[in-house]
Amino acid sequence: MVSSQRVLMVSSDCHGGIPVEQYKDYLEDEYLDAFTEYLAAKQFNRITRDDENMLARTPFFFYPDEVREEWRVQLDERQSFSVAASADERLRALETEGYVAEVVFPDAAKDNEIPFSGLFGGFGGFAGLDARTVELALAGQRAYNRRLAESVDPARQVACAIVSYADIDAAVATVHAAADGGLRGVMLDGPDPSFPLQSEPIFAPRYDPLWSALEDTGVVAHFHIGASAPMQMFMSPDFPSEIANIEIPMWGHRALWWLIWGGVFERHPRLKCVFTEQGTSWIAQALRYMDWQWDGMAASRHDRRNSLLPLRPSDYWKRQCFSG
Repeated sequence: MVSSQRVLMVSSDCHGGIPVEQYKDYLEDEYLDAFTEYLAAKQFNRITRDDENMLARTPFFFYPDEVREEWRVQLDERQSFSVAASADERLRALETEGYVAEVVFPDAAKDNEIPFSGLFGGFGGFAGLDARTVELALAGQRAYNRRLAESVDPARQVACAIVSYADIDAAVATVHAAADGGLRGVMLDGPDPSFPLQSEPIFAPRYDPLWSALEDTGVVAHFHIGASAPMQMFMSPDFPSEIANIEIPMWGHRALWWLIWGGVFERHPRLKCVFTEQGTSWIAQALRYMDWQWDGMAASRHDRRNSLLPLRPSDYWKRQCFSG
């Protein structure tokens, strides 16, 4: 007997963005002069690591020219899709390959990066950023989110707004704006205690309003590969790519045990998290190890399981986590 069931395929990891110069229409007026300077620097390729210009401290320009050029060659085939401006264009392209829906993350293919920002619109892993660079990067993220809200089909696209830990009140507002605009996901950096924007671990009480906002709106937190990875080091032409390929996913993995052992999932049982483009084999290993830790508490003189984690770590995964 031939089954009459149909399989619907959804891509859990698509990327997209518009040509960077078009973000002028979405930036606040106070950043337009800086944006003009940003575009001029890109056009004439005058930025170097030692340049005194403020744009030299923007993470995107830390990437060596040869690395960026290699990416351009590799990404040519996906470029026309990733810069497709309308939902209809993207969905038609997906349908030709058998997909009916997608999850959309920021991109950095060719020249459709987010203004003033690093890889895929984040700027984690770049220690020592000054206040002006952070301010510009946050402005670029807001511009991306504004454009995203008016360019997706909520019925078939889960588009991820960018949320930063730098300003919790702004992060909460971004989550609510994303929900109101039909964006059902946000992209977060992973934990990095050395990064100045995270003055405390992400499980600290000061971040609870963010997790509560995600619970209340039903917006899902996504941790993409490379979240908070020290890309400035990994993208250096002198750094072995084989090591980078092993370690870059690890930085995204860390969010899982920080959220579990930090009690975030216990305090926020309706929070949902997705770990994307990080593989899957590490999940079972990490959960087995954390369950072993949890079981071992019973053998200690101070069994803290009820006060720390009433459930086994693997139960929190089953209740609240997914892999993309």
